[in-house]
Amino acid sequence: MIKYKLLIIFLSVSLFSFGQIEDEKIKLPLTHHTQMFWCEYDGDKILSYGKDGRVILRELSSGKIINHFDNVEGDVNTAHFSPNGKFIITTLEWGNSIQIWDVQNARLIRVVECISGENQVQDAFMSPNMNSLLINCGNSFVVYDLNEELISMNIKVDSDGYINTIKYNSSGEFILVGTNSKTCYVYSVNERKLVKEKKHSDEITSIYLDSKKEKVLSVDFSGDIFIWEIKTGKTVKSFTNRPEKNFFSTNSSNSLFVFNNSENQFEVWSLDDITKRLSTKVGADSLSISDLTFDYKNRVLSLSADKNDIMERTQNLIVHDSSNGFPLKTFDLKSVWTLYPHPDNSYLLVKTVDAIELLDLETREMIYELKHQFLYSTSLFVNNWKLLVSLNQGSCMEMDLSEGTLNSEFKKNSQKLFDSKFSPSCSEVYCINENQIMVWNRSNKSLNHIFGDGLNGFTSFAFSNDGEYFVTSSDDKSIKIWDIKNGDLIKTSINHDHMVTSVCFNKAGNQILSSSADKSAVLYDFKSDKISHTFRHDDFVTRAIFSTGEDTVISCARNVFLWNKKTGDLIKKLTSCGETFKNTICLSHSGNILAVAGLDKIYLVDVFHDSLIGTLNYLYPVENITFSENDLFLISSSEENSITFWDVHEMKELLTTYFFENQEMELIHISPEGLFDCKPELFIKLVYPNHLEVDPNLLINNKFYTPGLWKKMIKY
Repeated sequence: MIKYKLLIIFLSVSLFSFGQIEDEKIKLPLTHHTQMFWCEYDGDKILSYGKDGRVILRELSSGKIINHFDNVEGDVNTAHFSPNGKFIITTLEWGNSIQIWDVQNARLIRVVECISGENQVQDAFMSPNMNSLLINCGNSFVVYDLNEELISMNIKVDSDGYINTIKYNSSGEFILVGTNSKTCYVYSVNERKLVKEKKHSDEITSIYLDSKKEKVLSVDFSGDIFIWEIKTGKTVKSFTNRPEKNFFSTNSSNSLFVFNNSENQFEVWSLDDITKRLSTKVGADSLSISDLTFDYKNRVLSLSADKNDIMERTQNLIVHDSSNGFPLKTFDLKSVWTLYPHPDNSYLLVKTVDAIELLDLETREMIYELKHQFLYSTSLFVNNWKLLVSLNQGSCMEMDLSEGTLNSEFKKNSQKLFDSKFSPSCSEVYCINENQIMVWNRSNKSLNHIFGDGLNGFTSFAFSNDGEYFVTSSDDKSIKIWDIKNGDLIKTSINHDHMVTSVCFNKAGNQILSSSADKSAVLYDFKSDKISHTFRHDDFVTRAIFSTGEDTVISCARNVFLWNKKTGDLIKKLTSCGETFKNTICLSHSGNILAVAGLDKIYLVDVFHDSLIGTLNYLYPVENITFSENDLFLISSSEENSITFWDVHEMKELLTTYFFENQEMELIHISPEGLFDCKPELFIKLVYPNHLEVDPNLLINNKFYTPGLWKKMIKY
């Protein structure tokens, strides 16, 4: 059976909690996955795994958890089914071991240590005959014989690059390799040698072998497709000069392939008979293709959206006849990232922005929805220790940190909030969702104003120090400056080529610093309408801020960078917080300490001396961080629906607050030891800081946190 793997990367990552299932066709919360969540079909099961060291096996038809593989020693990097579906092969993010698990008993049955190659193990697959493992070691690969317990092949593929894609062909006779140095390689397993190689003009993303083992199909990053003879390397057919936004897919047997040759047109070809194009389909001029694949009947599934809908919020899914491109069925979907059809039946797995849905293409029924639930952001302001928390259910909550109590909830609807802030006068609360800015009166909790109604794609906002303006960022590449008094839109400026991720004013209120997914941060003088500097990066910029003295710009783009604000030159990349992925940054009020959120820890750095002050270890990726007004405490939100309070000087966790998945407003106050304040009837499941699950009835009646104990812990 052909296996399908799907990779899902969240821009806003989360941990999911699995609750009680009352109706399998409604909503099933996902479970236990952080930064990355992967799925792989195997008939009637879904295998998923993430950065939390857990592997989960689910029943495809219902989404129910069948088994947990909880004893993985480290973060899971990859996981695959064996060809017969009875075993799971895992690799770790760090290390050179491969684990083989028994699916039925969820038991580790074998560990293979691979110490060959210059780089660590990246991935591992079991051969079609299940006698060996194919192990990707970065710039080399290893074939490990499971029966003889020895390495049968050890090939250094590329000394100048690394392997992008590697696989067996369906019979297991050949190994197909594509590298980032623009080269395809085909190796014979039986003869243990290179058969042929082929150069492209860009790095290789996909490679396939036809059923007759005569022709190779290879695709590169720029979208160029080449079909070439395995014996001679001669090109039989090529498709080049494809659009920048290109898509390509094969059916389960690799006998058919589909690709788009323009924004709104696709072609279907047979790899077995490359002389004949099967169909061409042209969509409306206003539409743009956003995904292409085949279903179990070899029908083409095309996903398209309006060209003006940059974030593809509303999309058309069309089922086409492969022989003539004729549309057979149409579905209306929203915010879809990727389509993953089942190879053997009418199920279609749809990954959206905030859920995974299982659809039946024949009955048009949604079988179930796995809903993501997570906090979007937290904001702490100097206003008598009040904390605003924005939730994805549309709630903004105000907490009194000095008393340990929940003061207010501001909620208009269930649209996800991306940010909330106190107004400069502190008399109002501003909340933004995707298409509105809501202004609430703090004293009577009434909704005073709504700005920006009808606009789309807000991502963040900030106030000027003088209280005259606020600026919003959007996913349509723009920033907008607004008048606080009357809510009028003063100016719209497009300084980026992709969505804007953060904005902030300088102290004088005449300059705006913005960061973007286009790998840049921009310093913009909005009164003169001129860009002062553009700070170029090599990665998605999640945040950019001013230093306290405003002579330096600090940006976060996987790593942390310091820039000279006056000249625009790069001063340095911070090395004291390591090379792992960084999500966001926050500067202390004194300007001396920079908090940097990584995947599993928060780094506290002396920003100008580039020295590490200390680390705060975390179980899950941190979404947001902010300092208290006296810099004694750090407050962070993470993917498991929690807010944690840290003692900066003693480098320890003081208190963690968790949110119930089914109670939008219920708070649980938890100590590092796992004590809590909660009514048992509201309790579903709680993950403690030490990751131990305790029966709440054992502790509920004797030890728990009250506001008084909160005040005792948080000594300010």
